[in-house]
Amino acid sequence: MRVISKFKDYYDVVAGQGVDMTRVFLRETQEIKGNIPLPEWDERKSWRKRMLYPKIEHRVYRGDPGRSPETYDIGYVYVLFAGMLYGGIALRNKESGLKFGEITYYWDTYSWKAKANEIGYVGNSTLFYASNRETEGEECFRLVAIKGDDILSAWAIDNKISIAVACEFYCKNNREEYYKINPCLKDINFQKVIDPFTAFQQLEQWVSGVIGNTEVIPEMADKDKVAAHGFDKWSFRKHKLDNK
Repeated sequence: MRVISKFKDYYDVVAGQGVDMTRVFLRETQEIKGNIPLPEWDERKSWRKRMLYPKIEHRVYRGDPGRSPETYDIGYVYVLFAGMLYGGIALRNKESGLKFGEITYYWDTYSWKAKANEIGYVGNSTLFYASNRETEGEECFRLVAIKGDDILSAWAIDNKISIAVACEFYCKNNREEYYKINPCLKDINFQKVIDPFTAFQQLEQWVSGVIGNTEVIPEMADKDKVAAHGFDKWSFRKHKLDNK
């Protein structure tokens, strides 16, 4: 499968290793207003504790409450890749005022525990503020446990979506939510979830087989192949004057 894109992603290294070049994946990044339709995210209903698909929204403060502490926002990140859903934790550092720092992403329990210890975060500590202090730690661990859930597979097929990413921090003017179609996955360290070879293989099978989003290059006729190489109808014939 040939990938046509304005950027390089981590699984592109596989594209040049004897793949079928007649199949094409047009990887164009888009921002879509709204969010991915996980069933428990119905805004008309009150959220339940112990959600299967957590939507964490809170801030964590570190340091002496009487001083100006460092602030971290903890949120969800979901990747829908080739019909399968993967969950992770997004951590954003708030530097000062309304200025936000970089976002880092964690896809497994071990790496998240290490970072939580580094910033001094404990789920139910009185030194931290959060909207769901009793359940926030459990929600984090449930997020990273989501590895290959097919809950949105039918939605992805109906909308011909190969890659979608939703994150707590994807919003315009801090109000309008959006999710991304076909973004660069290496920017969120998704290579820690699926290795390059497996990612490319799954994506190729999804694009060419499941949603059928392929572009087949037509086979050239024999006469066109001959002309393209600079030959004509006499190139492979023996002229009668050659024997004289």
